[in-house]
Parts: sequence; C-alpha cells; structure tokens
Amino acid sequence: NDEAEPLLQTALASLRASFGEQHMLTCEARQRLGAVLVALNRLDEAEPELEAAVAQFRKWSDRSPESLIGALGNLASLRWRQGHRDDAVATQREAVELANTMLPPDHFVRTVGMTNLALMLEQQDQLGDAVDLLREAREWAQKAGRKGEVVIQGERLDALLLRLGRDQEADAIGR
Repeated sequence: NDEAEPLLQTALASLRASFGEQHMLTCEARQRLGAVLVALNRLDEAEPELEAAVAQFRKWSDRSPESLIGALGNLASLRWRQGHRDDAVATQREAVELANTMLPPDHFVRTVGMTNLALMLEQQDQLGDAVDLLREAREWAQKAGRKGEVVIQGERLDALLLRLGRDQEADAIGR
C-alpha cells in the first residue's frame, strides 16, 4: 500500500489532465486511491476521494454497477474505521442491496460485499443476520468455484455458529 499510493497519485493526476474530473477512469482511480488511503489509516485524506467516487458512480450506476458497489464498500470501510458504525452498516447494506439487484448471484463483488456486511453485523452482535449472509455468500462463491473465498467464509461462519451456540446456552441458564 505504501508503494501503491504514490503510483495512484501520479495516475490520478495524469487521468485528470487527460480526461477531466468526470471521466470514468479518473473516478475509478479516485476510488482506488481512497481504498489505499484507508488501508494506510489516512482516513481524512481518503474521505473526499471516496465520497467523490461514490457521487460520480451513482450517475453511472447502470453502466458500471461494480464500480458503484465497490466504492460504497470502500466508503463503508472508511466509516467503520472512523467509528461511525451505524453509517458504515447502512452504506454496506446499500452496496449489498444494489449488488443483489444489479449483479449475478455468484458475482465476486456481490459475495464479498455480503461477507463484509456479515463481519460488521457480527461486531454489532447481530449474529443471526451475519450467519444468514455468510451462508448465502459462501453458497454462491462455492458455485462459482472460488475456493479461497469459500474457506474464509466457512471459517468465519464456523466461529459465528460456535458463538451463537454459546450465547444460546448462556441465555438458557440465565447468564
């Protein structure tokens, strides 16, 4: 990520000069730069890049749904890291809802978005919803043959089910 950031800054400057601020490639570079800045924990710098990318991709959602959904997911990640948990969940939920209506069920962007939402919901103790999302995402990733994704989803699902079982046992004995 440290190496990607200056390359993306250079590419973004070149794209702005060649195509302008409203071009799809410029917007995509802003989104990718924003994601890298989030990973580098430079959240204040990431925010305008991701917000601008989301706003622009909304105008083109019919042409490039993956870009809008990805930008929303990156914005949700930013909001989560900023501590705006409810906003992050709402943004990630919007990304998943768009993916459910605009992408094939086994599309990678869809299943990753579902997995990310499940992880957020898990941390907010919405375990049942997280389990449902992970089960569905894993099923579609499995059908698409993405073994690495299936393993990650399966491990997370197993941990959630174990946790759910413990929570249900604790409830039964009155904690």
